[in-house]
Order: sequence, then C-alpha cells, then structure tokens
Amino acid sequence: MRAYSMDLRKRVWTDCEAGMGTAELAAKFSVSKSWVRRLKQRYKADGSLAPRPPSPGRPVALAPYDAKVRELVQADPDATLAELRQRLGVKVSLSTLYEYLRRINLSFKKSDPSRRTGSPRREAEETGMDGANARVGSGQAGVHR
Repeated sequence: MRAYSMDLRKRVWTDCEAGMGTAELAAKFSVSKSWVRRLKQRYKADGSLAPRPPSPGRPVALAPYDAKVRELVQADPDATLAELRQRLGVKVSLSTLYEYLRRINLSFKKSDPSRRTGSPRREAEETGMDGANARVGSGQAGVHR
C-alpha cells in the first residue's frame, strides 16, 4: 500500500491546527481515524509529516552461507532440497532453502527421466495421424468414450 501524499498530509495538519477533531478530519479527507492520530503523534514526536522510509525487510537467513550453498549446488546439482539442507548443516525449513535458491537464480528443477515430455510432433508420428494407437490398454479398440 502506498503512503498518503504530502499534500494530503499538509491539508490534514492545517485543519488539525485550526481545531478540527480527529473524527471530523477522518470524515472530511476520507481517511481512517487511526491514521489521523498517528499523523498527529508523528508530528509531535519528531516534527515531520513525511511518511517513514520503507522497512528493509527481514534479513535473509542463508546469506552468510551463500558461497557454501553455491558450492554444494555446483558439486551435486541433482541433490534434493532435503539433501542440500543436510549437507549445509543449517536449521532452516525447506521452503526457506527453496526461496533462497530462487532468489540467487540457481536452477534445481528435477525431472523424472521416464516422464519427460516430447514434442507434439513426435507423439503424432508415434501414434499415427489417425490416433488409432494412441494408448495401449486404454479400453477396447475402436470404442470411443
């Protein structure tokens, strides 16, 4: 959610200094009463109406282990997340490890070799153009479901 503009903040503060109450200000400017209260508190505390700078967010738990994570993935790119976590020796959830690998752009997609997809053209060549040999064991021959 974006912060309210400085223009709105100044207009609210001007009316506040003119003696309007919190509920009146909130109704007049279509903002919440709690926002008006916080604006007043902020101005009294540090003399500023400007919005606070955005938070930098939570620190990345695996950032100190970046080199080791990259080394482990390079050494064994087919390792599962659980194996990677075990080799890393850090107590983090699998989702945390997944998000970190995604953040540093390391690919680790696993495909089952027996279930790899082929091109549609290759499938059409294998089954024939009429699709008569589409699936073995999918029911009686010639019966459409």
